[in-house]
Amino acid sequence: MSAEILNQTPTSGDYPEKHFGQTFNSRLWVKFMDNNFQEWVGCFPRPYQSFDKVLTDNANDTAFIVAGGQGYLIDISTRELLHEMDDIPVLESVIHTTNPEYFLVGACYCIYIFDNRKLIKRYDPDFTVDGIYFTEQKDQKAIGHLYSYEYQQDLNVGFSFDLVTNEMTIDKNVKIRQLGPFEFVTVTEKEVKENESFFTKILRRLTGK
Repeated sequence: MSAEILNQTPTSGDYPEKHFGQTFNSRLWVKFMDNNFQEWVGCFPRPYQSFDKVLTDNANDTAFIVAGGQGYLIDISTRELLHEMDDIPVLESVIHTTNPEYFLVGACYCIYIFDNRKLIKRYDPDFTVDGIYFTEQKDQKAIGHLYSYEYQQDLNVGFSFDLVTNEMTIDKNVKIRQLGPFEFVTVTEKEVKENESFFTKILRRLTGK
């Protein structure tokens, strides 16, 4: 079983096709192959020119597709749409975890937890968030970084999300700078201090203090 994003629109008739969601000028084409080696393509609207991703749960014949920041849970064998997410909030990351087995989705200000068939929970942090980016799983925790003005004014901070208790823990020792919409680099403590010193000088010039 597999799923892959196609870089070009497939030629009509090459594969069975199924269209999901509303019609948009921008579309994402994904080629699926089920456990019987039958191939087909799905077409997904891209409401925003942003994040695209495809992940599969091979044990359960499902896939999670993010097309232009909007999410879809698909049964690959039956070609059934199990869940279509709203286009707001825009999705920014997704990982597939094991033990427990989830599709874990980071949106602008919240987290969505899917099992292999449905949305089972939405988690909202108890502080203001504007960007959640999952990167990997370590043991029974999902690891990533997020942006919150309450922690760093110009950097993302690390966090872990417990897959069993659904508790979030902030790790301020991890500092990430965002270069582009989905481009990030780790920042050293020296760079943070130099950056803080630079902004302190600018503030002094503006305030005359």
